[in-house]
Amino acid sequence: MALRGIFLLFFVQLAGLASASSTPVALQSHKAIYELSLATAKSGSGIGDYVGRLAIEWVDTCSGFVTTQRIVSRLTNSEGGDINTDLSLTSWESPDGKVFRFKTRTRTDGEVSEEFEGRAETSAGAPPSVIFDKPEAMTVDLPPGTIFPTEHSVVLIKGAFAGERVIEANVFDGSGPDKIFRVVAFVSGPKGALDAERPDLVGQRSWRYRISYFPIGQSDATPDYEIGYRMYENGISTDLVLDYGDFTVKGVLSSLQLLPKRC
Repeated sequence: MALRGIFLLFFVQLAGLASASSTPVALQSHKAIYELSLATAKSGSGIGDYVGRLAIEWVDTCSGFVTTQRIVSRLTNSEGGDINTDLSLTSWESPDGKVFRFKTRTRTDGEVSEEFEGRAETSAGAPPSVIFDKPEAMTVDLPPGTIFPTEHSVVLIKGAFAGERVIEANVFDGSGPDKIFRVVAFVSGPKGALDAERPDLVGQRSWRYRISYFPIGQSDATPDYEIGYRMYENGISTDLVLDYGDFTVKGVLSSLQLLPKRC
């Protein structure tokens, strides 16, 4: 699994199954910067070092949720060779969670290595599907109940409020036609509203999530990868751990700016 895939799945969702909780969820528009670094690497993994930075903006425009992000990173192998990656993403998700538009572009060592653009819909009356415009025109069916990243965040927060400890959903995030995952989240907590890592998050309850990603239809019980993070009830996340099995990457929130809605 490429680093690109795991970062898209986590950071787009900063953030299906309906939750039993009736607790309203108010996600906070914000800009955030995360400093990324290698946490651990097993002997024989071939990983020497990893450093990166992610800048993300998530905005509620009232007519939809807009996400823009950019990740610039350098992966060094055990022989000292570097791979430099620059990933950019923009997406729009409708408030009812039925429509999702996306554009992603990955540059590897300065050259465009991957690009996706399209629109996904799960509206009633038609089979859920994704129509890709790039890299080529194609239509991909989505499993019934598939949800998109912002709605997934809401499902996770509502489930945590309801005391659920395992939350499952099928999620599509726009990172490619084969990137439809069964996502299993294990929830621990909650932490109190005064137990915040930053002054601008005081008053927000939070939970710790450990999330496993399984390709749809995979019978193997081993996930492609796992991520962990602390997410607050306003959808802002801190204390990231991205686990690939052979190595892990940590992410530290270094800058946070709370933004108003743009209505």
